[in-house]
Amino acid sequence: MRKSKYIRISRAAFAGAALGLAAMLVLPACMPSYPKEKLPEAVKEVCKIEYGMDVDVVVVNSTMGIYYPMKGLLDVSLGISEDAWRT
Repeated sequence: MRKSKYIRISRAAFAGAALGLAAMLVLPACMPSYPKEKLPEAVKEVCKIEYGMDVDVVVVNSTMGIYYPMKGLLDVSLGISEDAWRT
C-alpha cells in the first residue's frame, strides 16, 4: 500500500480551523477605532498631531462639524488665493 504525501485532517479539525480563521478576520472589525463619545476629542488630536491645526469640533445628532478658520483663503474674485496653496 502506498503512503499518501498529503496530511489528512478530520472534518472537525478543519471546521474548527476555518471557524477560528473567520473569527480572527471578523471580530476586530466589530470594535470601533474611535468610540462615539470620544470622537470629537480624537478628531482634534489627529488634526493637531498630523496637520498642526487647532480645530473646533461640534457633534449634533449624527452630524459632525469641524471649524478651522483660515486667513487669506479666498482672493477678491472669491477664488483660492496664491498664498493658500503654499500653506
